[in-house]
Amino acid sequence: MKLGIAGVLWVGFAVGAFSTVTELRYEIWGQSATGKITGAHTESRRSGGRYRRRKQYLVLSYEFADDEGTTHSGEDSIRANTSLPRQTGQPVEIQFLSGAPQSSRLAAKSRRMGYLILLGCGAGLAGYYWKRHQQTT
Repeated sequence: MKLGIAGVLWVGFAVGAFSTVTELRYEIWGQSATGKITGAHTESRRSGGRYRRRKQYLVLSYEFADDEGTTHSGEDSIRANTSLPRQTGQPVEIQFLSGAPQSSRLAAKSRRMGYLILLGCGAGLAGYYWKRHQQTT
């Protein structure tokens, strides 16, 4: 099966769109809260496949209170070379979805790369089809 450049751009566009929709949930309905770290450790994970090198991640457990004062807990990981606090009891910024505080993450873990992938592949598709249109006329 020959995928071609248009196929690769469509796949990239779909991946970017999915990532963007996921990120937009936090941009639109997300709320911020200051939580406190309840635990921290590092772990080594392979990123992207079996033969890729291992990367160090910082795993933070945290607690935060929503607008109603209900306390929630969560855990998230981020690259270990970050400047986030690591000591138990230190404050950390948390983002959570309004109405679903169990969907929380570290505020520093914004995934804006999806926007760039979406825009880049969208521009690539527009250019590809524009060029194709010019060749047929």
